[in-house]
Amino acid sequence: MSEIRDKHMYHGAVIWQIADHPQFTAINRVDLFTRGGDASYSAYIVETRGRKKTGVYIKTAGNTIEATEPSPPPNDFESYYQFGFDQSAKAHLSALDNKCHKTFVLMVCERDKFVCCLAYADFLSIVQQQKKHLRSGETSATTLRVNLETRKGFRVNMITPHTRSGKYLLDNPKEIPRSDFPDKIFE
Repeated sequence: MSEIRDKHMYHGAVIWQIADHPQFTAINRVDLFTRGGDASYSAYIVETRGRKKTGVYIKTAGNTIEATEPSPPPNDFESYYQFGFDQSAKAHLSALDNKCHKTFVLMVCERDKFVCCLAYADFLSIVQQQKKHLRSGETSATTLRVNLETRKGFRVNMITPHTRSGKYLLDNPKEIPRSDFPDKIFE
């Protein structure tokens, strides 16, 4: 018998909300492997009534991280969730996107019990901004910081590579309404 971990519970909660949508018809976990053989247990394909296939990649973060010093607006996060994407996770996302007509990164903010629904195109845009700050030939993991403001939506940003000041990469963080999940998957 296998132990049920927090990750399993939160993946299950996300899948349940997707399955409860009126346009839902099926969901399947996708076996994705990188060249090194790393398997992904976070990738799923959702099929809708229109037979469209949408990829979802689920990441979870348990607790918020308290900011050590406030940053200037619009990035004045007091606390945030942190989601890491190493080269393997990025490869899994790319492979998933190649199988689907659209893909979303679903970031589960466990403490607040909300899901940030980031379009893969927006994720790629942030990664491209990050690449501009990397040294020649350097690859890097991408760590997104997600802030959920009271009675507002999510703000997604990341720290600029090679800075010690904690300067945020995006002058205007990506804003995502709380209500995007799960409806956005079915549009």
